[in-house]
Amino acid sequence: MIDLSIIITYYNKENISKLIKFFSNNQYENVEVIIIDDHSDIPLEIENINYIRNNKNMGIGYVRQQALGLAKGKYITFVDADDMVMDNYILEILFMNSVII
Repeated sequence: MIDLSIIITYYNKENISKLIKFFSNNQYENVEVIIIDDHSDIPLEIENINYIRNNKNMGIGYVRQQALGLAKGKYITFVDADDMVMDNYILEILFMNSVII
């Protein structure tokens, strides 16, 4: 069972490498990370993360709805591609929602 879905929408932002590195090290089986690339100029190369690249640019509203349709988590959070998150980001969200790891 997936307790938390973390959704990252992406379009031509350079700062996403830190987020990819952070979430690639996700050690929680009950947490999924989904990155949806809204047809950036250069596709990302990602391992250990659910990565979807759209065939054409659809806009942020469509991409977020697309991600919501894919998410399996009881709880869902959005992180923008240029955001920074604290080391305990996942634990804090799970704790706030009283999800036992």
